Amino acid sequence: MTQTYYHTNIQYVFDPIETLRSLKTPQSLCTSPVNPVNPVNPVNPVNPVNPVNPVNPVNPV
Repeated sequence: MTQTYYHTNIQYVFDPIETLRSLKTPQSLCTSPVNPVNPVNPVNPVNPVNPVNPVNPVNPV
């Protein structure tokens, strides 16, 4: 009986670990939704103000 209890105890300890692993996946998804908002990267396109560099070719002048 003690052996069975031990075995169950080990499985029980494994369960929490698996639950944590499962929780990590949902957390990743939760962070992903926030990442979409991070697509403020679109502001980076505005950073293509690099096109102003083409105007810098005023060097040709």
